[in-house]
Amino acid sequence: MDAIVTKLIEIEDAATAIVEHAHEQKYSVDKDLQDQRNEFDATIEADTKRKVQDIRDHSNETMENLLEEQRIKNQSTIDSLVTDFEKNHTAYAKQVLQRIIEV
Repeated sequence: MDAIVTKLIEIEDAATAIVEHAHEQKYSVDKDLQDQRNEFDATIEADTKRKVQDIRDHSNETMENLLEEQRIKNQSTIDSLVTDFEKNHTAYAKQVLQRIIEV
């Protein structure tokens, strides 16, 4: 009987050791997984920030190009109007005077 009790105690001690070892491994695996998740999250965040910045940079560049095109177009229109006025200001003045006189 003592032999059976001793054997059961040995089995229980072995089972306890196995469970403790499993808990230690679980903690180690959990820590490794958390470290991997943290690394993955940091990588994704950095990649996302880079992509967002690239999009902003591209948008700003596109906007600046459009604004420059508009400035050139507007300046061309202004230059045309100034040239037209310089050529025809006397005729415009006569038309304005004529309308004033007619009223």
